[in-house]
Amino acid sequence: MISPGSSVSLDFLVHNGLHERSASLYLDPSNPAHDPLDLHFLTGASCNYVAAYASTYPADFLASDMRNSVIARLQQSLDLSPGRWAHQESPKYDLHLLASLPRIALFPQARTMDGWQKSPLSLLPSKATNPDVLRTLATIFHGPTKPEVTWPLPDAPEHESDSVFQTEAAAARVLYFTYLNYNPGLFGDLVTHAETIALEDHALAAINLITSIVTADWRALPAESSAEAGALPTENEFVQSLPQPPTATPAAGVLAILAPPSLEYTLPYLLKPAKTFSNLVGGVGDTENAAYKVAMAKFDALRALHDTLLEHAKNDPEEGYEDIIATLGNRIAQGPWDKQGEVGGHIATMEL
Repeated sequence: MISPGSSVSLDFLVHNGLHERSASLYLDPSNPAHDPLDLHFLTGASCNYVAAYASTYPADFLASDMRNSVIARLQQSLDLSPGRWAHQESPKYDLHLLASLPRIALFPQARTMDGWQKSPLSLLPSKATNPDVLRTLATIFHGPTKPEVTWPLPDAPEHESDSVFQTEAAAARVLYFTYLNYNPGLFGDLVTHAETIALEDHALAAINLITSIVTADWRALPAESSAEAGALPTENEFVQSLPQPPTATPAAGVLAILAPPSLEYTLPYLLKPAKTFSNLVGGVGDTENAAYKVAMAKFDALRALHDTLLEHAKNDPEEGYEDIIATLGNRIAQGPWDKQGEVGGHIATMEL
């Protein structure tokens, strides 16, 4: 008999002790039973195993004892100083695991600041940060990607996989607005990173995070409250759980970009033409290449905002976004670059 939310493969690993053994190298590294050599070479692989388990069997993970161990381990691993986040090697395995967890596992444990601080998501900084953190936030806030049709068909029934998608998409919105309300400087930080072309990876990751929110595929929260463990809150319960007074909580990512506190930073940044360094002496090297990549990423984000808002306006024409859509369209027609004051042109930008 296969356990609910499990499979023949997972039950085999569990019943033979291989599941716990594979995860323990990451979750319990201080266990004296571990060979130090195994810890040195296999801790990362153990973390990836836990990530694969949590993303493949979310219902089983949420009901397991391993859930609390994973959250505790992530809180320990990701509790770093700003200097370590910005200047030392990124904890990439821990961030991969965080992005692989069912989003509902990252919810605050209580409707207080202390409850939010017990979520490992609260430990990810947006100011003194690194590209891996920004990419992790992009994955979590965007929501799940609809799976492609594969063969053989997955074990889970279609209605079950659709339910998981709906829950994850709704949870992504909850996590985005919870993070934003406790970190209102998010978009100011993102625009600062995006404009710092000297840190190319930071700039590209910041623009990618903005784009992921623009194109986020969120879903509505349930209309009625549920007492089940791990259940989503209702809209009223969610808003009441935020620091008061909360920011606006639109239902779509593209509308969240056009709402405070994003509006004062993101829209002016995207509408401003990108600068080029091709007219500078020595500007044909890495600096100009970075400027080209960042400019193209920024222009793609602008087009994503235009196209997504246009699609939203078609579905709900009474909201009155025609002026913004027209402004975005005119800016797109001008191209990505600032053409004023150019001397050397943009030929050098193509030397990638």
